[in-house]
Amino acid sequence: MQDETNETLEGFEQARQSFEETQALKSELYKRTINRVLKGPIDGALEPMEWQRLKECESLVLVRLEEMGIRLVVNDSDRVCYLTNLQSALDDDAEFVAFRSSQLSRTSSIIFLLCLQKYLESEEGLDSNLRRFTLDEMVEALFAFEGSGASDVDRKFQQKIRQSLKDLEQFKLIRGSEIIKGKQEEVVYEVRPLIKFFQSELGLRELRNTIGNYLRSNHTPTDSSEEDQKDDSQAQLNIYLDQE
Repeated sequence: MQDETNETLEGFEQARQSFEETQALKSELYKRTINRVLKGPIDGALEPMEWQRLKECESLVLVRLEEMGIRLVVNDSDRVCYLTNLQSALDDDAEFVAFRSSQLSRTSSIIFLLCLQKYLESEEGLDSNLRRFTLDEMVEALFAFEGSGASDVDRKFQQKIRQSLKDLEQFKLIRGSEIIKGKQEEVVYEVRPLIKFFQSELGLRELRNTIGNYLRSNHTPTDSSEEDQKDDSQAQLNIYLDQE
């Protein structure tokens, strides 16, 4: 009888330890996930483990963030999540306000709009190839806006585009992958689903007006860095991104 009692007590103790270990793991997972989503958006295709962790404790994370006045938007179909201001999420008439925002230069803003257009067209046509492009293809598309002529200006122009692509890649709006083409390596960029969420109608209208005014001015770039800075400052646009 004593042996049976001891076995029962040992069983209870093992169950208690197992429960405490499980709770500790859940607590650690919850804390890690909270810290991760506060750092920026998650693209599940690029970060499958982070996405899985989020889904395992999603309800707890949502409650905690709402207590902080922040809403976590989780889109299961695109496997992405991002943060917004809670008030703008609850009020349909409120302008979209993200947890943090970042300004893009004129060149980056134009590339953003072109990439957004590529992504939306790929969704409409159900063709993922439409959201892929190379540096040369983007340079060709941007020539219409820059009117570049001299070779030294062209090199400077290409460097500016490369930097803008790096900025968008940092924000996880695009992803660059190296492929072997013949004997050379080439970077192919793919527009990511997050791009369609980080926009506001007001922002897009401002950006389109900026591009329209820019084309009508028949602007030709010069070697003057002061003029480049002036143009960029005039065309800066807030693209709402959850980034540190």
